[in-house]
Amino acid sequence: PERVLLTRGDAVRLKATGLYEDRTTEDLTAAVTWATTDGNIAQILDGLDQEGQVIGNGVGEVVIFAELLGV
Repeated sequence: PERVLLTRGDAVRLKATGLYEDRTTEDLTAAVTWATTDGNIAQILDGLDQEGQVIGNGVGEVVIFAELLGV
């Protein structure tokens, strides 16, 4: 999703999908590095079977990034 609204304690699992030149796709959720612009507002969980899971911590707006090999 492009935009997700969470209240404190709510969680959502994001998915990273790779799109290749031949138009095939691949789920890259477990392969990417997830990051947030403000961990006080949204925390990214980093544990077994938690890839892409974000929890609302506070009030505000953040951007969540998924990066693979510098892209």
